[in-house]
Amino acid sequence: MSNKLLALIFCLLLCAPLYGQRRNSILGWRYLDIEEVYQKKLEDSLRAVISNGKSLSNDDLAATYNDLAYLLYLKNKGDFSQAFEQTKKSLALGIKDADILGDVYFVRGLIHFEEENPEESLKSYREALKHRVRSDSVSLKVADCYGRIGEVHTRKYYDLDSGLHYFGKEYALIKDRDLKKIKGNNYRNQSACFMERGDMDKASNLIENALSLTEDINIPTLKANCQMIKGNIRFHFSEYENALNNYEEGIKLLTDYFEDDFYLLWKFYVGKLLAFQNLNQLDSALSNGKKAMSIGLKNGLQHKISSTESSISLIYRKKGDYDSAVYFNKKSFDFTPAHKRFQRGLIAFDLGRIYKEWYEKSSMISHLDLSLRALDASISLFSDLDSIHELSDTFINEHVLNSFKSFEPLQMKSEVYLNYYYHEPTNVSWLEKSIVAANFSEKIFWNGYKNVASDKSRLLYRRHFGLTYNLLAQALFELYDRTNDESVIQNFSQYMSRYKSTILYENILLIKELDSESNEELKQNLLNAKIGKIHSDLINPIFFEENHQSTINLMKRVGLNELEKFSDPVEALGSLLAPNELLIDYYWFDHNIYVLSVNKNRYGFHRFSVDKKLKDALEVYTKSLKSPYHSNNQLAYSEFIESSYYLYNQLLAPILSEYSGLNTLTIIPDGKLNFIPFEALVTQRPPFVTPNYRRLDYLINLMSISYSPSIDILKYLKTSTNVENSNSLIISIANNDLKNNNSTIGGANSEAGKISRMISGTHKTGSEGTKKKFLEESDQYGIIHLATHGFVDAKNPLNNGVLFNSNRPSGFDTLRSKDIYSLSLKTDLVFLSSCQSGFGELYSGEGVYSLARDFMINGSNSVLSTLWPYDDNSAEKISVEFYREFFQNGRKKNESLRIAKLNYISSSDELSAHPFFWAGPILIGDNKAIYQVNMGHPTLWVLLLMAVISFTILWLWNIGSIRMSMYMNIG
Repeated sequence: MSNKLLALIFCLLLCAPLYGQRRNSILGWRYLDIEEVYQKKLEDSLRAVISNGKSLSNDDLAATYNDLAYLLYLKNKGDFSQAFEQTKKSLALGIKDADILGDVYFVRGLIHFEEENPEESLKSYREALKHRVRSDSVSLKVADCYGRIGEVHTRKYYDLDSGLHYFGKEYALIKDRDLKKIKGNNYRNQSACFMERGDMDKASNLIENALSLTEDINIPTLKANCQMIKGNIRFHFSEYENALNNYEEGIKLLTDYFEDDFYLLWKFYVGKLLAFQNLNQLDSALSNGKKAMSIGLKNGLQHKISSTESSISLIYRKKGDYDSAVYFNKKSFDFTPAHKRFQRGLIAFDLGRIYKEWYEKSSMISHLDLSLRALDASISLFSDLDSIHELSDTFINEHVLNSFKSFEPLQMKSEVYLNYYYHEPTNVSWLEKSIVAANFSEKIFWNGYKNVASDKSRLLYRRHFGLTYNLLAQALFELYDRTNDESVIQNFSQYMSRYKSTILYENILLIKELDSESNEELKQNLLNAKIGKIHSDLINPIFFEENHQSTINLMKRVGLNELEKFSDPVEALGSLLAPNELLIDYYWFDHNIYVLSVNKNRYGFHRFSVDKKLKDALEVYTKSLKSPYHSNNQLAYSEFIESSYYLYNQLLAPILSEYSGLNTLTIIPDGKLNFIPFEALVTQRPPFVTPNYRRLDYLINLMSISYSPSIDILKYLKTSTNVENSNSLIISIANNDLKNNNSTIGGANSEAGKISRMISGTHKTGSEGTKKKFLEESDQYGIIHLATHGFVDAKNPLNNGVLFNSNRPSGFDTLRSKDIYSLSLKTDLVFLSSCQSGFGELYSGEGVYSLARDFMINGSNSVLSTLWPYDDNSAEKISVEFYREFFQNGRKKNESLRIAKLNYISSSDELSAHPFFWAGPILIGDNKAIYQVNMGHPTLWVLLLMAVISFTILWLWNIGSIRMSMYMNIG
């Protein structure tokens, strides 16, 4: 006898009125695969029980109504009104038994979930959980509630952290039980969450666990679901052929076992559509898209069909068949219910995109008109922004952001107006309309952005929004080119200042606010909020949830809710720059680099094209800087000269030619310019052809150079008060601690020792130079020097780190970015004499996520870091020379670094003067001179001795003068 028949008999016995027992079988039915024929027999049996309901108690009758509701829920995919009516009848009976009440609310949760009503679904599941826990119900029923709540969070709200939290609670109740299907489903749900978060390693492990559990149980739907997740993971890694295999396996499981999960079958064909589309097999993609449509139309999935139609429309766009693309887009719009304004707005937005692209192919102005009309319709549908902004109060993740498109139609409208202008370049009004549309788009963006707490979410926001600043830059430059109106430059500078390193600037201000707080309890709460802001993807999500509002309040308290009110950099910085100082601010967009230059007396505005030659020169220059061991190679030498000289003439010479008397340059880089040291650019071609890197005319020969993440941060540093603590901490790691790390920094202790003797700093190494002691004592020092090994984690910037000594078997501890965020430094300078401390993941508009950034966020006015693996010998020489100039001779940081590098070049031979050995260390942030001379400095003793001698000579001179006067008077 089959398991399903046994299940049927068992359920029929439960339903028989002569037993009069409560039917608490809802959970069991979830994990018993009841086929349609048995569902019908059970339904008839339950209706017979209800017809004889007089023999039942109210609670038993309510349970029977609920059992019937569950069967109707299973039976009527797409129309759950009958099932819902049965639950209403149950509740109307005044249920007293908490377990039965929990079952009723559980079924209502299922119904609301399928009806796309996540709010009511969540309420019902929470009610079910409350009653099941109160009734001391079996742990499986409680676990089921946790699992369903997790599904609402992940599949409806896309709140992955909360979903994982509840899936974890579900697993805790089932982990010690032999429940392969339930565990498999739990693993599948967790895998889907980690996949969506981008943690593919965890996702892959979990889905493999799920598949292994389902090998010996005959549950085709669960197996197919696992194949879907596995296929999606492979799709993420661009393994489209393998993904197709998983999708095919899923389809085979469903069709071989006659499973009627048409929604899952539809998803498989949509997956195949997307995989073939990415393989550029557009005909196969269309074939699978049409199969998905057919399945959806036959099985009541009309509410899902619109997305398939949109995908088909996109394929026709790719094929250049714009007529068909428009046709399927409009069908998609028609299939979308009228109340789903947001989704209809997205479809209208896509129609605007189709017509815009059609114009770019055909140059027909009528297509721009149609695009504008579609975009206006989209904007109108998005006009109910309150409902959209509710999303920004959740923990925004990529899925929500992909739906948070309210500003994108305005972006495209700005782009359409630019196309009108390029079609009719004498009409300046098109530029003005483009600027207005982009400006409105920006306001909507900031309105949502200021209510998002985590840095990870803000990065996603900014990634979606970079196009608006690109359009603003284009339109403003064209307007300035046409009108020569200098106010346009001021508008440009105000808009663009918001584009650069906004998250970094926020965090710097948060540290300042924390430092100013005197109430220790409040200070701790604010610190928790700050840590939650940055670590939201690493720490317990519930901890972050508790501190989410604290973070928002903290940001509003320091004025970050007014981020759109950035000051005019031209006005703000002009008075702060010295007459011989120039600021150059680069903005790298797709095809152009826009440049704002400012000094005390004037400003300039430039645009450089990003063509293949510029990209190639940048690639060759970057490669040359990191390849010193080919420095005696004539070809390598020639490539370095040509690429470096070309970049100088393209990116700097036209700007510098407009100014005179400069000796100080501050550069705010963007894009790939973050990874090059401008000081190594060659300003003239050498007359000699034999490789000789010592005699080249580098930019550093002409001026001191430093860097800043943004204009606003530079302004903040120039106007902030100096750090009052001049104590110095020098930590170095012993060479033997690095044996297991394949690194050698043999000069670290020597370098640190020389520096500590020069500036009378506290030098810690061996058992003293530990991560623990650094974290405990770092806030006591105004200057921190770390001579150690650094590394970059390409997958997660929060795992970037430097090594410290330890008593571990490995010989070292790692100070990671996430550890640095717990600090509140009061340092004037952090010198990271370690490999790649200025290198990391590049985020458009936000800059490089490096260790240098981490120390700036957490309180350092400036950081001296390196762009590539540091040479041990040159590191020691440059570091020692830097401190000699900075600490003993009182020079500015940028001047001290320049002299240290020039001294290294002049003392090297023609090959060891290669920029690899000296150009890597760069200064980021404040370049002020030392604010206080330490009494332990040898230079001070010399000055003091000279002062005593001068005073003595003066005293003797005065005595002699008095005696001479007396002699003359006597005479």
